[in-house]
Amino acid sequence: MNRSCIFFKSKTIGSRLRYVVSELFERRMGLDVNFISGDMALPDDGFTIGYGVEDGHLFFPASGILDESGEFQYSFVPSENCDESVIIHSNGATTKGDLPGMAFWLLSRYEEYQNPSITDQHGRFPSSANTLVKHDLHSIPLIDKWISDLSLILSDSGIQVHSLPPENTLSFDLDNPTAFLHKNPARQFLAAGKDLLQLHFGKLLERFMVMAGLKKDPFDNMTQLGEIVSGKNMVPDLFVWIGDYGPHDKGLPHTSEYFRKLISSLARQFSIGLHPSYASFGNEKQMQIEKSRLEEITGFKIKKNRFHFLRFRVPESYRILLNLGFNEDHSMGFSDRMGFRAGTGQPFYWYDLQKEEKTSLLICPFSMMDSTAHFHMKISSGEFLETLRHQIRNQPFQGSIHAIFHNEHPSWKGWENMVSRFIDATNNLP
Repeated sequence: MNRSCIFFKSKTIGSRLRYVVSELFERRMGLDVNFISGDMALPDDGFTIGYGVEDGHLFFPASGILDESGEFQYSFVPSENCDESVIIHSNGATTKGDLPGMAFWLLSRYEEYQNPSITDQHGRFPSSANTLVKHDLHSIPLIDKWISDLSLILSDSGIQVHSLPPENTLSFDLDNPTAFLHKNPARQFLAAGKDLLQLHFGKLLERFMVMAGLKKDPFDNMTQLGEIVSGKNMVPDLFVWIGDYGPHDKGLPHTSEYFRKLISSLARQFSIGLHPSYASFGNEKQMQIEKSRLEEITGFKIKKNRFHFLRFRVPESYRILLNLGFNEDHSMGFSDRMGFRAGTGQPFYWYDLQKEEKTSLLICPFSMMDSTAHFHMKISSGEFLETLRHQIRNQPFQGSIHAIFHNEHPSWKGWENMVSRFIDATNNLP
């Protein structure tokens, strides 16, 4: 018998079930899975999991969510313990311990389809509406924990599980390469006038010192950050904003010779992705323009994306990415708190609930971001690192942590050497 092979028995075998079995058992545990329909006999030799069918070596109750199509009738009450987590149908029926169904609910972002009218000031699904946040379980990657627990059960039964390895990684966003330099005189004049009117005399002095060549531009840090990661034998992702100037888009113009040379240089140290402008939200044509700009400068196809301000909505934003030829999105996280928006730190493929199909778009979650810590939570760099240690040490399973950094962070007091400190912390933790 192939000890990495299992049989999965269910009354019905639809696209949702196939998707979640592929994600949980094949991708995350490295198992070969054969499906058995409800009216078929179990094989004489082999480990069988029954889903909604109390037949086999292991059993999961079926809530019905994986048989649903075109409707959104289920809610979810999570618990750290899979057996205590509950899926509730709109008719009041409850099901505890439906691991495939609950994982599907989280990975498909079911609640974001279910509540499309709930938005924040930027048109995003707000973190306060996230079910894991409501139950104070967003700091735990629940799916990763449940799969780890299941892996132990399968291993004790003689099944050879090959789990995805945990990774503690980082990436960068380049929103605005410089605070003062290489911007047109009109922008400089208006910005200086604003500083004066708001009595920001310190910033006004810094502006003139930078323009006079007496001080380094506080945002001009990507080259140095690239040297740090190169010295650690890392090639992280760097998501580059290359849009047009606007209220929430303050970067350099794509025609700037300095900016173009900087991008070309950074492409030797980073894997370059697109950071679409705030104004491109829901606008496929504008995203195509920005993608083409970046491809023209770098000389290669851009396949990775992270939305500026994490400004996206499912399914519309993900469909635009697929239409434009992207195969990865790195926006799955919170803008105002740390944690796991989809209940996992591991990448997963997006399932389009309205089309009822698994797509080729790989969703790469993150759980920490420097700007979240500094601007929203108002915590120090030391507390940021302590959050990292907490996320790693409080996972008795093979979870993954991903952190986002911006080129501005070395200008914040106490954050100057954060990237080196982050890398050292992840390497030195048990």
